[in-house]
Amino acid sequence: MTTPVPPRTFPLYGRCCRRKPLRLDRPNDSPPGRCLYCDHCGRLYGPDCRQVANWAWCEVEGGFVRTGGEE
Repeated sequence: MTTPVPPRTFPLYGRCCRRKPLRLDRPNDSPPGRCLYCDHCGRLYGPDCRQVANWAWCEVEGGFVRTGGEE
């Protein structure tokens, strides 16, 4: 089993993992509002700049586990 990594908050300097994330407007999804998506690692940050679950990262007790793609 994979060890969960702690949830991230979006860094103040504007990059997730060496790249600027894409801005997404998600009016009807959860979480609603403007989100940031890193196309390198697949992390999604909600409007409060905290990591949320998506297709690449599954939220489990203790953090997040990578579920798809490559890092």
